[in-house]
Amino acid sequence: MIVMTITLLEFFFGLLLLAVPAVLIYVFRLPLQPRFFRCVGRFLVTMAVAGGAMYGVELVNSVWLNIVVFLLLTLLSALFAVGKARVGQRRILLPVFVGLLVPTLLVVLYVGFLVLGQQRLFDASLLLPWAGRTAGASMGCNARALSTYYMGLEHHGALYYYLLGNGATHSEALRYFVKRSLQASLLPVLKEMGTIMTSVCPVLFWMSLLSGMQPLTAAALQVILVAAMAAVSSGSLVLTLFLARRYSFDGYGRLKK
Repeated sequence: MIVMTITLLEFFFGLLLLAVPAVLIYVFRLPLQPRFFRCVGRFLVTMAVAGGAMYGVELVNSVWLNIVVFLLLTLLSALFAVGKARVGQRRILLPVFVGLLVPTLLVVLYVGFLVLGQQRLFDASLLLPWAGRTAGASMGCNARALSTYYMGLEHHGALYYYLLGNGATHSEALRYFVKRSLQASLLPVLKEMGTIMTSVCPVLFWMSLLSGMQPLTAAALQVILVAAMAAVSSGSLVLTLFLARRYSFDGYGRLKK
């Protein structure tokens, strides 16, 4: 197996590749120069912080520290989902956090124990990469789904009362809005499933090959990751909407302002 290491000089040579788009932006006088350097700088800072943090966590490799980092990753994902959804209700942060935490933990433990056959499920090299990837992929899906759900209630509240007036229960009336939210949540995952490998290369597959993993194992790992993302996205959305119901309706099942 090939074990890859990158020295500081080799990393510098890799960064020189960014000169290609930078020169093209300058030569063709594209109005992208400030944005390009801002995005590159933000990306490098983010990766430096993430790489340094993961290096320290794996160096210590304490179960309790791994759990704390896992909770922080989930909280950041929940904050992103609430902010990007623009639902205007900061009170739903707790339901989103719990709704994302429970499915992510269950899926990571399921994959680690039953699929990968690992015994040390709370090891930093297993818990945090899978939790970060599944929760990180789910936060965009859930943000879109939450926005669809609350915007539907806001603009189509008459439909909710119409369903109630025709004999539907509170849960049955909400089923339509939950259905639309689930569709918005699962659509990106289904698109990734249907994407041809050579048109948009999944990062995990090709990086696994670079790390020396067998091609069939790398392909199987990519399939498992997409399945885990679908499970976390759909499960967290349903749990979040169930927990956040009290913030949208009063005790009589009426929509709050």
